[in-house]
Order: sequence, then C-alpha cells, then structure tokens
Amino acid sequence: MSLLGYLAVFPIMATMLVSPEVNMDYEGTVNPYNGAPVQQESQASNVPAVKLPDGSTYDRTAHTFSYTVAGYEGIITSTVANGMVVTDPVAVTIPSDMDAKLYRNGEVVSKPDYGNIKDIGSYSIVVTGVDTKKQALSFDIVGKKTGMLTSYILPEGFVIQSISIDDVKQGLNYSRTIDFSKEGRYDVSYRCSASEINYSLKVEIDHTPPEVEFKGVKNGKADGPVTIEGLQAGDTVNIRFNDEDVTAPANGKLRSVGKYEVTVSDDAGNTVTKGFTIRMYLNMQGGIFVALALSVVVAAGVYMYVSRKRLRVR
Repeated sequence: MSLLGYLAVFPIMATMLVSPEVNMDYEGTVNPYNGAPVQQESQASNVPAVKLPDGSTYDRTAHTFSYTVAGYEGIITSTVANGMVVTDPVAVTIPSDMDAKLYRNGEVVSKPDYGNIKDIGSYSIVVTGVDTKKQALSFDIVGKKTGMLTSYILPEGFVIQSISIDDVKQGLNYSRTIDFSKEGRYDVSYRCSASEINYSLKVEIDHTPPEVEFKGVKNGKADGPVTIEGLQAGDTVNIRFNDEDVTAPANGKLRSVGKYEVTVSDDAGNTVTKGFTIRMYLNMQGGIFVALALSVVVAAGVYMYVSRKRLRVR
C-alpha cells in the first residue's frame, strides 16, 4: 500500500479504537482501560468542617454554621449563614453562659424560641456581657410572596449559579448582588465555594402597595363615618384610635369620633397608612333624637305661652 493509502486509513482505525465513552474535549484524569473521564470527589466534600471567608465554620454533618464571639468559649450555631435570606424557619443554638438577645425589625424579641424562628422579618443576634455589644449573626426571613426584597447581597464566600424570572433565565453579573427590584417569580440558585453546597431561593416579588380608598376623608378630616374601600382577600387592617390599638371593624367602616391612624397591609407585606380625624357629627339616630328633643321643647314652650295667655284673660 502506498503512503497515501496508509494516511487515508489511519483516521478510520483511530476512530474505531476510541471508546464511545470518551469526551475528546475533556481535560483531566481518565480511565486507562477505556479513556472515559474519572469523576473525582472534591477535597472539600471529604472534610467534615469547612472554614468560610467570614471566619465561620460549616459543619457538613450537622449542616450548621458556627460563629465564635470574643470573650466566650462557646460558639453560636445556626442553620443559616450570616447575611442569608430564607423563606423557611431558622434554628439557632446559644451557649447557656452567653448573654445574647434576638432582635426582629430592630425590636428585642421577648422569650424567643431559638429552635424555631419563623416569623417574617429582619433578625440579628447581639451578644452582650463583653466589653462592647457585638452583632454575631444576622439573617432575613421573607414570605414566599414578598415586597421586602429589593436586593440581596449573598453571604461572603457564596457565588450566584443561576437566576430565572418568570421561568426566563437571566444573564449573570458575576457579583454577589441579586437585584429584586423587578416584580415576578424568582428562582435563584447559589453556591458556597468552600463547602460546595448549593442553595436556592424561590420567591414571588410584589412591590405594589394596596390600592385602597378612605371614603369620607378630606384634607385629613371627616365629618361622618369613614369607609375603607378596595380591600382584597389577604389584606390586613391595623388601627390606632386615639393612640390605642383597636380591632378593625369587619365591614371596614369607622364611626367613632376621634383621631385615627390606619395601616393596610397586603399578602406581600406592602403597606399604605392614612391618618385622619373624625369630627363631631350627627348620625341618623342622633338626628332623630335631637329633632324629637327640639319638638318637645317647642311644644312645652307653646303650652306655657298659651297657658299664660289664658290666665291673663281670666
């Protein structure tokens, strides 16, 4: 066979000898018998505890993050990393000798259940009893439908894997910040680089406040009952009347004379607040009563006048 013939046959023989499992674009360890890629476990997956860039430690067995506090030997453990946003309850363990307080939306939580923190809000754990107060951990719990989020900066050492809005994949910006300013259904996947654990956040973003009308209010005043119109299923109404919290009426109509501050919240946590004063007024029953009273007074006056005239005539 001529040299040209060998060159023509050689590629065909090479193709026949290569296993169909071989990925010709793969670079890495291969099986010496068939040339297939060898899937190797990463070194991080074999380590029971992984150090994170923020100084915390992730326990692969307990699936918790551990945080140390200066002046204490014990550690705080949490099911979430510092700065994480979640929709599920959070469990935190505080050492018995540690003087710590749980804050929700800036207010101290009285007798908190650290094993089942579930109410929506922004949380922080502040440790006292040392030279200065120190915030050891913070996290947010949001509803599956929420208006709380406008952006989310991932915890240190975490990277974005993918983002979808209304099932449409978005381009990645290769930063730790996720923009939630646009309304829609978000499906976010991100990863801890140190532990190689994947996390997800699925929420529906709604930033539109309730569209309600306070009928009867003009320039902050009302001369009669005020009706809250436009309430939707899932809306809640909170009322302060003369600086005291009162129960909202089922029919949405406010009648009592006094000063009001009414807050309407929708199922995403968006709110609208209206302050006004209902001034003294006469309702129908009051009007009838006043009319009857006046008629009695007038009748009495007429009777006395007539009686006097009769006495004079005699």
